[in-house]
Amino acid sequence: MNLRPPTPRARRPRRDTLSSEQGLTLIELLVAMTIFTIVIAGAVSLFTSVIRQEPALADRSNQVGLTRVALERAIREIRQGVSVETATGSQVSMRTYVKTTCAGAPSATSVLCRVTLTCAGTTCSRTLANENGTSPRPAVTFARGINNPTSVFSYTGSPPTYVGVKFVLPTKDGRGSLTLQDGASLRNATLGL
Repeated sequence: MNLRPPTPRARRPRRDTLSSEQGLTLIELLVAMTIFTIVIAGAVSLFTSVIRQEPALADRSNQVGLTRVALERAIREIRQGVSVETATGSQVSMRTYVKTTCAGAPSATSVLCRVTLTCAGTTCSRTLANENGTSPRPAVTFARGINNPTSVFSYTGSPPTYVGVKFVLPTKDGRGSLTLQDGASLRNATLGL
């Protein structure tokens, strides 16, 4: 039998920790830094994606705005109309009151002229002429980027007293489109001029 006295176990030094001395372990710091890095990387990725798309969105917004102005101008001229002379899906020729002379010079009063709106390819143009169609001015493009040139104009009545206008703008990737549509009755059609 071995009668050796038991050896005292090695005592661990007692640590009295104060609340001000508590901190994070290395593992906790690494996990926190990893999460922070992932969040920042996601935010930077989102920010750069938005920055890259901004020019395309601005271009699209500009195209829609210009087409909307063209639609409003066409409707204003239709509304002032007296009669429709030519009525197809791609062209409307009408006698209407405009704020210029038939030669295109500014006028203080509205003048009865012939306005022809013609769409072909991806553009629509406007031609101004004398009331009887003589002395046409050069065609001026008033809408661009449409993809429905043969079905821009629609009509109601015989002879037409209502003209609808529809512009279809394709998306850049070609998978969708935006349609701007309006119409107006010829206010002056009852004048019989």
